[in-house]
Amino acid sequence: MLNCVDTMDFVETLCALSRSTHAKLHRLWTDMGISTQCQNEAYRQLATRLQTICDNTIQEQEALEAKMCKDVAALSRQHQDLTTCLRSLDPSTEAEFEPAFNQDVDGLSLQQQHDRLTAKNTQLDQLRSRRVVLFTKLHAQLVALYNSLETPAPQRKPFARDKYFDGDNIGQPLLKAYEDEIQQCITQKRSADTQKIQTLIAAVRDLSTELNMPPNDECPVNGSLMLELSTDEALEAKVKELEAQLDNLKTEKQLRLSDKVSEVTARLRGLWKGYEDLTGHKLDVPLSEDISEAVYSDLTAKAADAEARIEAVSEATALLQRRNELLLEEAALIEALNDPGRLVSKQRGIAQQLLKEEKMRRALRVEMPKINAKLRRFATEWAEKHGEAFIYRGDVLLDVLPQPEPETAVLGTVTNFRSPSQSPCLVRKRPLEGPDFDQTPSKRPRYAPRSDSSCTVATTCSLSSSRSAGSRGGWSVGATPSKGTAPVRATPAKGTGSALARATPLKGTFKAPARVPLSCMRSKTPAPVRSHVATPVRSQSQAPAPVRSQTALRPGATNTRRSGGGQSAPARPALRAPDPFATPKRVPSRIPAQRTSIVPSKPAPLHNVPLAKH
Repeated sequence: MLNCVDTMDFVETLCALSRSTHAKLHRLWTDMGISTQCQNEAYRQLATRLQTICDNTIQEQEALEAKMCKDVAALSRQHQDLTTCLRSLDPSTEAEFEPAFNQDVDGLSLQQQHDRLTAKNTQLDQLRSRRVVLFTKLHAQLVALYNSLETPAPQRKPFARDKYFDGDNIGQPLLKAYEDEIQQCITQKRSADTQKIQTLIAAVRDLSTELNMPPNDECPVNGSLMLELSTDEALEAKVKELEAQLDNLKTEKQLRLSDKVSEVTARLRGLWKGYEDLTGHKLDVPLSEDISEAVYSDLTAKAADAEARIEAVSEATALLQRRNELLLEEAALIEALNDPGRLVSKQRGIAQQLLKEEKMRRALRVEMPKINAKLRRFATEWAEKHGEAFIYRGDVLLDVLPQPEPETAVLGTVTNFRSPSQSPCLVRKRPLEGPDFDQTPSKRPRYAPRSDSSCTVATTCSLSSSRSAGSRGGWSVGATPSKGTAPVRATPAKGTGSALARATPLKGTFKAPARVPLSCMRSKTPAPVRSHVATPVRSQSQAPAPVRSQTALRPGATNTRRSGGGQSAPARPALRAPDPFATPKRVPSRIPAQRTSIVPSKPAPLHNVPLAKH
């Protein structure tokens, strides 16, 4: 009976159910002997329960109706939103946006409305999804075009942003605007790709020529590039191909540059090692480990600077070696001069020994100042050019070299003879200075000390062939003055002179005649002008002393060269030493002897190089 509820009226069904239930309950309760009052009470409870069930059912249906109304309203709003959005995206599809129903005309129930709205919204949502996918693709394409063209942000369209679609809100840009902007960007990109391809081709050719590599034959030579590359994909593929070729060439160039940098670095380190071997000074300059054209240029410049340094130092090293040799010769000469018996044992080689010492002194006097001046000039130019002092074997060269002494008065020189009876014409290069000297010739001092230490050494070390008048057998050391004049000792002032002059002892009790240089003994010309020797002024009326030579003997020794056998002959009296102002025999007597101007000056040292630090 309940199975027929679907087709029967609900009221009749309830009536039939009520009658059947009452009959069955009455029969049961009668058999059980239940009173009428209890039966009525049970009927009332059953009716209450049925009423509760009906009320609950009614409430459930009312809630379902309210929910369905809400769903229909929500579906209606969704349908309206989708329709509005799709109209803004593509107005050409207006037929698809017709309403799902007309409530005034159709008179549909809530369930029917719900079903129709659900179906229509599903259709519109699918259309919206397709539109969203399309615009998302267009948006991504447009952004990619903007990025490839490197378009600045102010020039980009407002709908081409990174976060454009926000949930269901698609926005207001139209498909036509997207398509126009994309087409414009594609045109710009095509032009940019074409220009980029031309630039890449030129770069590849230039780099291939620089690396001496054959160019790629696939690179177009003529202007038919746009005809060969008619599509955007072909342009992009060509750009990628050329970029790959350019990357390979850059890699090859970097490898070659690395080899060149390694080569010039090894060469530079070798030059630094050679400079260190020459000077003993290490050039500690940090080198960059990067490989680039700037680093290669810097290394090349440093190598050129090192070569220039070595070339300049080579010349200075030769001067320094010669200076050290002169210092060693000076030390050996001083040691020899300190030996009193150095000439006694040489009976026949005294002249050669004295000549050798004279040459050595001349080299020390003439060559050493020149070497010091050149080295000082080199060290000064080095400091100005490189900004640092020149260091040789751990010592600063300017600290080792002596300071140059102030210039002294330059002596006069003989220019020419006017006549045999007149004095030579003297030309003075610069006036004399000092409070002790007068410019007038009448007030010049008769004697002056010798200005160079070589004359002092020659005077103190030459042997006299005559004995002293006060003591028999003694040896006289010193210059022999002219007749009627007092002897003058050429003693250097305190603090002046070289180590060679200071090492030679001077004694006032010994006297010796001045020695004429051996190179002028057999010459036909007069003795050279010895402007540094203090000599008295002779008149033309004085007769020069004869030039005679005699071998010097030890005190108390006998001359056995002209005596026979082992008998010793008494020593002959020593002759007077040759006069440096005497006129040689072969010169006519009508030509007066050559004179020099007597200019007293401060004794100058033999050289300005200390013996320390060889």
